Amino acid sequence: MKDRANDADEHVKPRFSDDLGHFFRESEVVISTEQQLESRVADVLQEPFDTQAAQNLAAYLMSAEMERGRRAAAFIREEGKL
Repeated sequence: MKDRANDADEHVKPRFSDDLGHFFRESEVVISTEQQLESRVADVLQEPFDTQAAQNLAAYLMSAEMERGRRAAAFIREEGKL
């Protein structure tokens, strides 16, 4: 009976290692997004009148990758409040 209760409890609550793994993966997404953004901003700063650099930055800001980074950052922010 106790084993069944433990099994049921495992299905309800994620393991700490699962939570930690998810947090780590989200952190990797945020770091990658930040690095890509820094690179594109640096390109614009080096060549302020280069329209291609500005277009690349604008496209990145609207990209799915940037959106994943925003969602990952929001997840990490919320988890940090717990």
